[in-house]
Amino acid sequence: MTKEEQEFLQSIPPKTKFQQHLNAKWSLESAAVLMWSLGFISNFPSFDNQSDPEILYKIPHEDIQYLRQLLA
Repeated sequence: MTKEEQEFLQSIPPKTKFQQHLNAKWSLESAAVLMWSLGFISNFPSFDNQSDPEILYKIPHEDIQYLRQLLA
């Protein structure tokens, strides 16, 4: 994890820098497209709406071996 990512995770939302907030939003959008390409979500993310952070729960994280098999 980069220093900037650590700072973001350790900060309280009101203390986050605008750029940190913006970077997190763009990372979520990138993750949504990647999740669609891997088949974790069925619909391609809309370009005119922000992705819901709840979609990240659709990444199979309980069984890391299963995830590795999916990505192999």
